[in-house]
Amino acid sequence: MEAFSYEACNKHGERFAGELEAETIHEAAQMIRRKGLWVVSLHPNEMFSTSCIPSVFTILERTRFSSRNGIGREATILFLRQMSVLLQTGMPIHQALQALVEARGTQRYTQLIQEMLSDLMNGSSLSDAMEKHPGVFSTTVSSLTRAGEMSGTLEQIFASMADFLERDYRAREKLKTVMMYPLALLAVSLFSMGFMTVFVMPTLALLLQNLHAALPLPTRILLFLSNAMQQHFLWLLLFLFLHLMGAVYLYRQLSWRRRIDRCLLFLPVFGSLKLYSVWRGVLETLAVLLHNGIALPHALDLVAPSVGNRWIRHLVETARRRVLSGHAFCTAWQDEKTFPRMLASLIAAGERSGELERMLEKAAEFAAVTAENRSARIQAMAEPVLILIVGGIVFLFVLSIILPLIETMDVLT
Repeated sequence: MEAFSYEACNKHGERFAGELEAETIHEAAQMIRRKGLWVVSLHPNEMFSTSCIPSVFTILERTRFSSRNGIGREATILFLRQMSVLLQTGMPIHQALQALVEARGTQRYTQLIQEMLSDLMNGSSLSDAMEKHPGVFSTTVSSLTRAGEMSGTLEQIFASMADFLERDYRAREKLKTVMMYPLALLAVSLFSMGFMTVFVMPTLALLLQNLHAALPLPTRILLFLSNAMQQHFLWLLLFLFLHLMGAVYLYRQLSWRRRIDRCLLFLPVFGSLKLYSVWRGVLETLAVLLHNGIALPHALDLVAPSVGNRWIRHLVETARRRVLSGHAFCTAWQDEKTFPRMLASLIAAGERSGELERMLEKAAEFAAVTAENRSARIQAMAEPVLILIVGGIVFLFVLSIILPLIETMDVLT
């Protein structure tokens, strides 16, 4: 038997320290977890040891993401999946990070983990260390990590985020693959149209004017755009730049940001996908926090900062205030158009039956399935719709060229 010193916290954030005896550090960690405590630090009394680290290398290899050459979304998913597996074994956070360093991933990924480990050893929390790398960990990921630290549910939060980001990543990559050919076709068509408009159409138009022939409407429109681009290019560029800067300024204002984010949820096709994706994350995180004994108002307070859509974040904050003032949770969003009726019905049923946690899980599953179905439809529609748009543009351009040629032939004959 070996003696270990540990620090741990419970679900309410209270910290405890003590000593225990166990055969291995893993057994010691499991003993602490069985007490309902979250391991903050754990090491032998004689000296700090990381001898347990090599034994988890096989676990790390099984959880590596297939594409991890860069630092970005792939690195985020890889980190969350690996940390989830390691923390489920009862390993303290700093030792889990050390294991990732010694697993010898890519140089940039290893450097990222080393920097986070250094911050952790200097007294920072894991969420604070993650916030220093916004290019890898979004505000949502960092905020949910903080919620997991405060509630003692970090491994569950990590697993949930990894699942969500993997599904989102696969959907995005599939959509990119589907749209690659139509977008390439669109680029070539626009280049050809630009060349013909600048160099061919003016000569053809001059010929028709000399022959006193009337220009067809498609040709006049194309010539008008060509002249506008050639004569007022800088003014058009300045106009677009000022409007872009104005839009960015408004988006940074909280009141406008809420309005814009709400409007985005009503966009055709894409709006409903975004809506169900965001609510899926909110409801699933709430279910995890409630399952681990966090009171509903505190759980809402932890979830709110992790919501990227400012309108839905506002709804979560409003729900927290209503619950604190004594209102039923199911009434917080029942009249809100951006909260799907099916989800509202599930939450109301759960609150009436005393099984709110389970119904939140069911609501999150429903939102996830709906979002996946909407994503699949978008992927199926993207290629034919884009090809149809390209075909329409090419048709109008060809029409603007063919009609003047026919007019010229009529005049000459």
